[in-house]
Amino acid sequence: MLELGSLASFVVFAEHMNFTHAAEALHISQPALHTKIKKLSESVGVPLYRKHGRRLELTHAGRELLRLGRDIRDLTDDFLNDIRAEEGLHPVVLVAGAGTYLYVLGEGISAFVSSSQRKLRLMTKDREGSLEAVLSGEAHVGVAPLESCPPALESE
Repeated sequence: MLELGSLASFVVFAEHMNFTHAAEALHISQPALHTKIKKLSESVGVPLYRKHGRRLELTHAGRELLRLGRDIRDLTDDFLNDIRAEEGLHPVVLVAGAGTYLYVLGEGISAFVSSSQRKLRLMTKDREGSLEAVLSGEAHVGVAPLESCPPALESE
């Protein structure tokens, strides 16, 4: 049987293809991650990756497990987002620069927080980071000075 925690760790490992970087992303030690992946491989019954010199490469089974892990992660995220949205628990994520919060958005944020049932999560990033956060779906709304608005976004 596959453990969801081990599967989630494998997805992070497979996205990094480096035990040290994946362990850092997961906030666990490299030996602990290596043990998790080894046990997962044993439970599947086939190797999930192989070494080519200093490089690591997913096997066919590893690529299929990565696809499954991502699908499960995406379904779980969608489920949680839907449930939280229905209950008003899903926060609105706003991204902007520190100066923008201080000089432009302060009063609006205060008004939103005091009048809305929804929570507000603030992210502080520079212009490029703000744009990337909105484009990737990490943030719902971004405030940043742009010369032109990318076609995928609306600007007001």
